This record gives sequence, structure tokens and C-alpha cells, in this order.
Amino acid sequence: MNILRLDGWDGSAVGGAQMYVRRVSQALDARGHHNVTAAIVTDPVPEVLGPVREYRVHKSPARQAVAGFTEGAPLTQWLNDLAAEAKPDIIHLHRFHAGFPALGQWLGSRSEPIVFTAHDAELVCPVATLTLPNGTACPGGILPRCQFTGCEVGVGLPLNLAKRYYFDTYVKSRVRSFICVSRATRSIFEGLGYRPTQLLRPMIPVPAKPASMPTGPFTIGYLGRFERPKGIQVLLDAFAIVQKSHPDARLRFAGSGPFPIPKADGVSLDGWITDRDRWFDGIHILAVPSLPWENLGNSPIEALAHGVPAIVTDTGGLPETVGEFGTVVRSGDVTELAAAIVQQMDHYDEARQLALAGRAWVTDEFSTERHLERLLAIYESARGSPTASSSFGA
Repeated sequence: MNILRLDGWDGSAVGGAQMYVRRVSQALDARGHHNVTAAIVTDPVPEVLGPVREYRVHKSPARQAVAGFTEGAPLTQWLNDLAAEAKPDIIHLHRFHAGFPALGQWLGSRSEPIVFTAHDAELVCPVATLTLPNGTACPGGILPRCQFTGCEVGVGLPLNLAKRYYFDTYVKSRVRSFICVSRATRSIFEGLGYRPTQLLRPMIPVPAKPASMPTGPFTIGYLGRFERPKGIQVLLDAFAIVQKSHPDARLRFAGSGPFPIPKADGVSLDGWITDRDRWFDGIHILAVPSLPWENLGNSPIEALAHGVPAIVTDTGGLPETVGEFGTVVRSGDVTELAAAIVQQMDHYDEARQLALAGRAWVTDEFSTERHLERLLAIYESARGSPTASSSFGA
């Protein structure tokens, strides 16, 4: 099967969605399928993602606006050239972000079946109400990382309204399957009329052996994008509380992004890591303090795969990443997060045993074979039926 994957993001930070695209492309290529992966980006594609065809939009102080409204003709020609090379049997859309006016119209003109993976729950309201805290109707309902209005909806509103218009006008009716990585996101998509939906868990490799028991001071890890919505400041504030009772504790950040990691006592920055096994060997627990909405999140699943205890917040699909094998705290609650960390520090043997038990669950629930089997079934269903009404992984 020939697959054209279309991605796109603003900035240079790489997250779980980009790593998934790389991982699934490699896995399908190894099974005889052919993937052409292309991204519409505002920064160079990091080398860690491997071969990705990129179309860069122009930068300016108003980066978001430029990312959305780049000139249509060059982008359309680039997309046509990609399709001519890839000869896709199916188009898999992973983002509707940069260059969306031209991208939307181009997708609407294609005859190939399209599937769309809701990596970041874009185009939907994170609480599925489209209602502001004061009870008035929200004019947005787009990106769920909209914490600046007192609601979880509203950041970049004009751009997001335009994104939704182009998606609904040109793309929505052409999508044969909305692929959702969590039940939480699936519920929202169905509630807002984006159908048919399919639940498809990500593929997370489980190492042959669990992480070694770390030596030295108790270390909390964070793995992911450095962004305010990811709860970085909440984690830093919680760590400051932890240090009052456990002054030797350490906090390690791995990843990249615009949020500045401060130089503080006990805090270290690892940057982008290529050897995840070694990194998990060096932490006792993983904290995932996301604020407004997280579709699912790969890092807590990876932690359990390594037998490392994970603490996640109760937002979106994050509780689904740890099942019965992790700890869930209220999003944005510094005190509760600090208390959960201290609890795991003081009862670490119990937490570690629970995480080790979670390895078997991750092996089954997020296996590569299960994921590929379901993904290929979704592709075949999309190719064979304009309604693609079958359901997987309910």
C-alpha cells in the first residue's frame, strides 16, 4: 500500500505525534508498504525524525498568522508533486496546522481516501461544551491549549476559527475515518459530529528488560515538549515543595521547546535524548503534569514499559495511559502533585512493583502488532467504503 503522510507544526520542538509518525512509517515500510512523509513547518525538521519532506513557510514576528496563510500556489504545487511521486492509495493527515488554507482546498480536491489522526484534539472544544465559564457561548471551540482566557478555549482565536472553517468546508466530508488515540478524545469528536471515529492506541515498544533501579538521589523525570500547557511551571512549583522535606531530590527535564527551564538547585536539563532506555535508567519516577488537555501522551506509557512509576494529571486521555498502574492527580494542583511525588518517594518499592506489573499491560495494550493490524484494517475500510463505518478497539 502506498501512503502519503501529511504533518505540520509551528516551531522546532518535537513531540510524541512526530515520533509516532516516524515509528509507524518505519514499521509499515518494514512490512512492504511505502510511506512518503511530508511536513509543512516553520522551522527545519529535526534530524532525529529521519527522512521527512518539508515545505517551510515564511517566518515573521506574527509566525502563527504566516504559518496559516502562506501563499497557496507554491504549497499546492509542492503537494501535487508529492502526490505524483507517492501515488498514494490513501492519504493520512496527521495535522491541520501550518498552511491550512491551501492544504484544505488541496485535500478537498483529491480522490484518494483520507484518514485523520487527532493527535492534539485540534478542531474541537476540550470540554465538548463550547461554553465559557460564565455560561455564554464560546465563539471558538478550536485548539484545546487555550488557557489564556479563563477558559481552556481561546488562544489564537481568529486563526483557529479560520482553521475550522477550512477544515469543515473542504476536508471534513472527505475524511473516511477520524482516528482517536483515547476514549476521551473519541467522545469529544463524536459529540461534535466528527464521524466515523476509530479508537487506535499508539504503538509503544517495550524493552526486553525494565529500567535498572537508579542509584543516588531520588530523581523525578519529565519527558516531552517544554510548553506552558504541559504544566512545566506546576511541576517546578511542586518540586520546590518536595525539596522542603526531601532536599536531596532531583528533577531532570528531557525534551525541547520554548518554555525556559530555570537553572535551579536540583534541576537539570538533558535536552533531546536519543537513548530512552538509558534515560529511564536514571530516574525513579516520571511526572506528566499537563494542564488543559492531553489526547493521550506517550511518555507515561513509555515509563510503564520501562517499569518506572508514572504520575499523570486527570486531563483528557492521560488517565488512560496508566490504567490501574499509575497515579492520577488533579490538573494544575501544585500541592496534590507534590504530595503524590512524596508519597511515591516514601513508598517507592510499592510504586515500583506496580509499575513493573504495568509492563505486561503496556505490552498488550500498546503493542506494535496490534496497532499495525488495526491501522491497516482502518486503511482498507477507508479504501473500500466512503462511509468507513466499522469500529475498532471500542
